[in-house]
Amino acid sequence: MSYEFIAVERRGAVATIVLNRPEVLNALNWQMRGELEQALDELDEDGQIKAVIMRGAGRAFCAGAYVKGQDKVNAIGFYSRHTYLHRLFYRFTKFRKPLIAAIHGYCLGMGLEFALLCDLLIASDDAKFGEPEINLGETYGIVRLPRLVGEKRAMWISLSGETFSAAQAEQWGLVMKVVPRERLEAEANALADKLVAAVVELA
Repeated sequence: MSYEFIAVERRGAVATIVLNRPEVLNALNWQMRGELEQALDELDEDGQIKAVIMRGAGRAFCAGAYVKGQDKVNAIGFYSRHTYLHRLFYRFTKFRKPLIAAIHGYCLGMGLEFALLCDLLIASDDAKFGEPEINLGETYGIVRLPRLVGEKRAMWISLSGETFSAAQAEQWGLVMKVVPRERLEAEANALADKLVAAVVELA
């Protein structure tokens, strides 16, 4: 299947979903969200694929939802977005194969939520994490974050809008490993290959 705002690359039993709007730091629009749904469904049913990596093109993993020009939250729009996003989140949670997030640059807002929906997270040392939607009157980090970093730290992340480093993310248990930027792709591929080998051995 052909996509406009994501790319799906295959390497043997490993597939990589690339968020591909580098000109806006891979900020999510409605079409990208729909394409993510389709890609997850496609890869879930592909018997040749045993593990999936998610990464961002260009300078960031994902800077969150595309909010250029948005200065306030409309109640109906907020409800509509969240209803749709729960449907997309469900695609992640029911996915039957290991999902690895390879994170570099900004991983903010919805980008952080997508990363947290993955099973394993590796970050480069230049990664920056945060939940800045509070500046628009929204917040997302109230479900997964508390389970990973504790209630009070999750509250700070969600209500302050401040970013935190890859080193802090590793210390707090959000990511399993931090590597130099130039090693990120190789580390993610090596982890995916290890998981595939384990699946083949158990088969």
